[in-house]
Amino acid sequence: MPQTRFAFTDISEEKKKALDDKIAELYQTIKNRFKNIGTFQKVLTEYSKYGSFDLVDEQEPEQFAKQNLIQPLIKFLGYTDTSETSIFTMAGKRKPDYLIRPIDYENPIFYVEAEPINTRP
Repeated sequence: MPQTRFAFTDISEEKKKALDDKIAELYQTIKNRFKNIGTFQKVLTEYSKYGSFDLVDEQEPEQFAKQNLIQPLIKFLGYTDTSETSIFTMAGKRKPDYLIRPIDYENPIFYVEAEPINTRP
């Protein structure tokens, strides 16, 4: 099986704090978009189902995750994305939700398939 090696670098306390702050901000944003705090808590702790009727803007769950979690994190981390692109794999043509690359870099470094926030890992 092919393996990838990642180079790890030290991260400054300032950057760690910025990431902690961003995660706290995203948490609050997502929590505030639910009509009922109990539903939000069940989604996070029990992978409970939710639908557009549970959300203030009544978005579909996958679109909600894209707008309120995935896209803000991509931008915060300094990447740019191309959404709804096609790639060719050994299994055939696939359409991941995002192709991610560093800003001002031509080649993608990874692909992201968006799922609602209650999807089990």
